[in-house]
Amino acid sequence: MTSYLNYFGFGGDKASSGKAVDGLPAKQSPVRALPATWYTSPEMYEFERRAIFTRRWLFMTHSSRIKNAGDFLRFNIAGYDVIINRDRAGNINAFHNVCRHRAYPVVEKKEGNARIFACRYHGWSYGLNGKLAKAPGYQDLEGYEKEQNSLFSIHVKVDINGFIWINMDAKETPEVPWEEHFDNVDKQERYSEFDFDNYELDHTYEIEAVWMLHGIFEIWPLFHAMPPCLLIILFYAMSSVE
Repeated sequence: MTSYLNYFGFGGDKASSGKAVDGLPAKQSPVRALPATWYTSPEMYEFERRAIFTRRWLFMTHSSRIKNAGDFLRFNIAGYDVIINRDRAGNINAFHNVCRHRAYPVVEKKEGNARIFACRYHGWSYGLNGKLAKAPGYQDLEGYEKEQNSLFSIHVKVDINGFIWINMDAKETPEVPWEEHFDNVDKQERYSEFDFDNYELDHTYEIEAVWMLHGIFEIWPLFHAMPPCLLIILFYAMSSVE
């Protein structure tokens, strides 16, 4: 990362910082765009995974997609395998899709309904609330604590319109509260005209793209072609940016 900081004069390189050097007047540095490596390098991608995707609130989907107890959805977010489900108490949860025994996925389908999350590798199983239910070969060992081997949970926020957000911060309380970036974004008057529970997902598709590139393209001409439900989601994101 030092090379990236030096590029913008933040790495301690006086010659490129724009400050006076050896009695010479300060020279105005040219304005430069981000180097191409910021969009393509593995190092920058790993930095983004740590600094953005695991520490910020991410919009995922709508709660109407998991209406019944046992309904689940599976997502891949920057390489993180995530489950979102509804348990028997009606709560919406999110977990890392990793068995606590040998890190095998406990869910292999993209979506569905399950009575329990069971790992096919060694038979460990978990309740819909993520708590360990069975661990063959371990559960009868003296001193073994099932409570310490639940699925790794993920912070969940369901806003008043039913949209689901997650935060993968490993701390007990996320470093960045949802309200810090999205406070009252779900309470705007324009959303009162929509009952989001009446919408049903038609289809999804995936593209190979760099997520940062969307800001380069002008999207306003596309608004007239968007259905209202997509416009609402877009306005959610735009309303959080001052």
